[in-house]
Amino acid sequence: DCLRTPDTDEHVQVMKTRNLMLCLMIGMSSFFSVTMDAQAQARPSRMALERQIVRAFDREDPRRALLLIERYLKYWPSDEDMIYNAACGHAMLGEREESAERLLQAVREGFRDFEYMTEDEDLAPIRDHDVYLAILEARKKIDEQPPTTQTGGLNAAEAETSENPPRRGVRSDGPGNGEFDWALEEVLHIVTTGGFARTYPNVFGEQHNTDIADAMDLVIAGGWYHYNDPTCDYGCKVAEFHYWALTSMLGAQDYPWRIPEIADEWELPTAALMQQNAATTVALLANPQWSQATVLPDGSYDPQSEPACPADYNGNGMVGASDLLALIAQWGQMNAIIDLDGDGMVTALDLLILLGQWGAC
Repeated sequence: DCLRTPDTDEHVQVMKTRNLMLCLMIGMSSFFSVTMDAQAQARPSRMALERQIVRAFDREDPRRALLLIERYLKYWPSDEDMIYNAACGHAMLGEREESAERLLQAVREGFRDFEYMTEDEDLAPIRDHDVYLAILEARKKIDEQPPTTQTGGLNAAEAETSENPPRRGVRSDGPGNGEFDWALEEVLHIVTTGGFARTYPNVFGEQHNTDIADAMDLVIAGGWYHYNDPTCDYGCKVAEFHYWALTSMLGAQDYPWRIPEIADEWELPTAALMQQNAATTVALLANPQWSQATVLPDGSYDPQSEPACPADYNGNGMVGASDLLALIAQWGQMNAIIDLDGDGMVTALDLLILLGQWGAC
């Protein structure tokens, strides 16, 4: 038999206690590790969610767009542009109070694009709402108030790598500022889906067994294209593939900040990678018979003939007091030169546009 003494009993008890504490620590570490992994997996891709929201609005489905926006705001609650999108969605559904509340929230979070707001047809149902009118009346004070956040609630690392969320309508942000030009994608979809797919249905048709679809299937089989949006059917995937392939061939995706953003969906972001891994697609899109784009837009979408400052009525290179007096003199009148918003009448909307251009052009 073992010889037991008070000292050995105390030692055994200490060892048991240590073992118990060690087990608890290991268990808690495993629990938190699993929990954090689950949370990381549950966090959606910001870019993918933004694209789904754009697609819902494009399909005139504001109710689905709002559901997606609510999910988005769960993770990025201070994003003023996405809150503004929510205001648009509610207005499109005739939910005036909810729309006004979201619009005011967007302003509080830092929304400042009042020219865009006054021209946005989605907000037409609330233009006579007290909140909407109050925002316009208080515009100067709002402009002087600093935004509550500069990164929409993101930490610095996320802010550097995340795209600005698309507002209703496209934005002409160029690649030089680390932001992708959403117009490049959305306008190209119109051209390919509404133009090429209908004109050359056997070549660019967005269904099985067309040339572009067969080329896509090869790229998918190679593991380079994985579009996992459950709302996007086969034809939708063909349309997205056409966009990815052509813009990659032209260099639109070939930026250090852009490549990691799209890697979960598209892994051929450069012309060299396209040639190496998607030769069939390159041959198809580079064939001059089909007149595909060969040069990227330069990011400027305004006609060259349009003046830099439409409110510079006297042409002296700046918008100032004389221009303001010219507008006031025509207040309430039909004047195509003074009218800035294109409705034919000189009103408060024209005054807001003029104030937005105040100063040197």
